[in-house]
Amino acid sequence: MTLHIPKYCPECGTKYPSVLKEVDEIQCRHCGHIHYLNVAGVANLIVPYGGGIFIQQRGIQPGRSLWGLPGGYMKPRESWQKAGARETDEEIGVVISDPHEDIEQHFFDSSPHSNTLVVFGRVRAGVSVVVAPFAPHREVLRREILFPRQWPGFGDYIAFALHRLAIDSYFKGL
Repeated sequence: MTLHIPKYCPECGTKYPSVLKEVDEIQCRHCGHIHYLNVAGVANLIVPYGGGIFIQQRGIQPGRSLWGLPGGYMKPRESWQKAGARETDEEIGVVISDPHEDIEQHFFDSSPHSNTLVVFGRVRAGVSVVVAPFAPHREVLRREILFPRQWPGFGDYIAFALHRLAIDSYFKGL
């Protein structure tokens, strides 16, 4: 993911210099407004179900046709728990009724190359989720349950290294 650096000041419209690289903030030379280049937040969830966890087969790049956990980018003013629950519902049709009570942090990591903070949450033990019928769509081709006995050897089919790490650490903790 390439860091997006704006071309114009959002306050007064003055064009920024075109040689901006490796900066954390831009200050407009005309009005003084400071534009911060903030980190993007991504929330992914481990959702236990029937002795396994939900996974999804990706329909988009990166990792098209490979598998991963449900999740995606946080929206403005959205907690990581709410974002994870929203994405899980949108992507695989699994509803978590009270994200702030039902989801706990599993682990997090960051990538300086993509300016992204990735949070992995997990639905707490004993929490019931609502599982709607699944219909394939552009982003997700299939929804499946991955069981601990299937995990050894399945890691090569997971799209992202951090997802592999999250799944592996979850199953090791059972």
